[in-house]
Amino acid sequence: MEANRLLKSAKEYDIYLFCSCGGLRSAKSIAKLSRIISHTGDGYYYALVLLWLYLQQIHQAIDIIPGILVAYVIERLLYYSLKLSFKRQRPAQSIVGYQSLIKPADQFSFPSGHTSAAFLFATSMAVLFPGNASLIYLWATTVGLSRFLLGVHFASDILMGAVIGFLVGNVMLFKVIL
Repeated sequence: MEANRLLKSAKEYDIYLFCSCGGLRSAKSIAKLSRIISHTGDGYYYALVLLWLYLQQIHQAIDIIPGILVAYVIERLLYYSLKLSFKRQRPAQSIVGYQSLIKPADQFSFPSGHTSAAFLFATSMAVLFPGNASLIYLWATTVGLSRFLLGVHFASDILMGAVIGFLVGNVMLFKVIL
């Protein structure tokens, strides 16, 4: 009973926060930039970067690429399991009269797959390039923010995606932070 009340309260807060930021989404320049940033989080780019690192014979990358690939399998399984378990409606289905700026790839909202994959990728790249970790995580954060601004995710979807990607990346790359 208490858990249901907590989930209802979280959903109400998500909708409030989402609606409060509506003005940001309506700005054409922010919408265009959000589309571009969101596309940088598409999965095939990760494969291209890993292939490039492999072809460049960057030995640290070659050593951890198998772990990164296993991490992606685990992250995708976890992501899909949560999507299908929670079956949370996206903002366009939850808010009367709202229409997102892009068509989402799937039906459900929680968690954000773009964000979980971006944070897993950021964690992997931060291991390889620790001097650039802040910039890499900033990019992953902007991928999540872009999904919110494009209107396909609530804030908690983004937060959970970031947590999943970060934790799976750290566990699989033997950098457990607990």
